[in-house]
Amino acid sequence: MELYHWDIQGAFCTSDVDTEIFMQPPTGYPLPDGQCLRLRKSLYCLRQSSALFYENLERWMLEYGFQPIGPDCV
Repeated sequence: MELYHWDIQGAFCTSDVDTEIFMQPPTGYPLPDGQCLRLRKSLYCLRQSSALFYENLERWMLEYGFQPIGPDCV
């Protein structure tokens, strides 16, 4: 099987977070004072979102038999 292009909707939101990350709730979200939200999945605004997604994608592709190619020769 050859794969040329793959568009994944919500790509960064599918990866599990590998560290504890907390955030303030959005305006209007009913949460008692002094509490915050702990993220279980990545968000677009996180610095590590793309790295977490790549690790998740690489693991999945290797699991399904895809093989990495060597570096491009220039």
